[in-house]
Amino acid sequence: MIEQQLLRRIKTGIFLSGLCVFAQLYVFQPLLPAISGFYHISASASSWCVSLSTLGMAAGLFLYAFRADALPRKKIMVNAILWASLITTLTPWMPRFEIVLICCFLKGVLLSGVTAVALAYLSEEVKLTHLGIVIGLYLSGNTVGGMMGRTGALLISEYAGWQWAVSSIGILCFAIGLLFRQIFPSSRNFTPRLPIYKFKRLKMFAFLKYRQLLALYILGAVIMSCFVAVYNYISFELIHHYKLDTHLVAAIFSMYLIGVYASVIAGKWTDKYASRDILWMLTGLYIAGNLCFFIPVLGMQIAGLVCITFAFFAAHTLATRMVSQSVLTAKSTATSLYWLFYYIGSSITGIAAGHVYDHYGWNGMVLFLLLLLTIALGLSLYLKNTYKVL
Repeated sequence: MIEQQLLRRIKTGIFLSGLCVFAQLYVFQPLLPAISGFYHISASASSWCVSLSTLGMAAGLFLYAFRADALPRKKIMVNAILWASLITTLTPWMPRFEIVLICCFLKGVLLSGVTAVALAYLSEEVKLTHLGIVIGLYLSGNTVGGMMGRTGALLISEYAGWQWAVSSIGILCFAIGLLFRQIFPSSRNFTPRLPIYKFKRLKMFAFLKYRQLLALYILGAVIMSCFVAVYNYISFELIHHYKLDTHLVAAIFSMYLIGVYASVIAGKWTDKYASRDILWMLTGLYIAGNLCFFIPVLGMQIAGLVCITFAFFAAHTLATRMVSQSVLTAKSTATSLYWLFYYIGSSITGIAAGHVYDHYGWNGMVLFLLLLLTIALGLSLYLKNTYKVL
């Protein structure tokens, strides 16, 4: 009975933590057209709000790769959520766009605390028979948070402006952070270890030389970066090309909920089937979704979003579990490297895709992303033939 109660608290808490991370990390994404107009900047320049948030996440993950195993898991997560929420609340009221960007970077650094230790916590505290579904719940929290941040911010901005929209998300996440602090169990199977920096560096280099892990790291970077790029600039297309009102764009963004189903069902799949046998099919679905964007019909744009949203979250769920099952020790370092690639990839591609979008339009950007996705398909087929669980 006690074990079941602890598992329920872990499930609820890990879901809420994932929600807070993505709600804040991508709260600016659907507001980029409004920010572009407010500061009189280009679409690619406005996207720095998202890119610097994810770059801050990557920088924080690099730091936590050395320190995460020395600090209590729950303390890291609680402090990350609460302090990031305060920064999110204050950011839109900064007097200059450059200061907004600095705040976005700091927010990303703070939020990395949750991401750096969440999967390591789960691998230590949750039995293997429940691990897939609990990881799926964490990623579902990411999905719900991403949808809440996007649709909630868009709807609030229509009535109160983009600044109050961002602050509202920050205030809500702070309240959720307080709830998380109350219900989430402290670690029982974690023993703090003082960081041995030389050992950590050697572990990192060893993981990067391990082809199976390196393939997963690059795959995660590609699927994430293409997903973020599409959601960065689809709002410009929907508002300017298809002339949709803000509340209709928010309704389309609510399809992000498909990611909840995808994360949970992928978690169940990993408990029954080999992840490597499913991953390449999801990558193929991802490519099919991107091809839909070439057809200039609103219905096909929506169909494309449905496909890439399902494929991304399902593939991401599989990849995270494959990383955790690829190593026997230093799991937090291995998973931190995955997230490091994941967020650096999204930052770099988000900026690059913005420049392509500014110069070659929507179709040019989609073609650019398809070229990247061919790399992901090749890696998933490589893993299908070579991946081994340790």
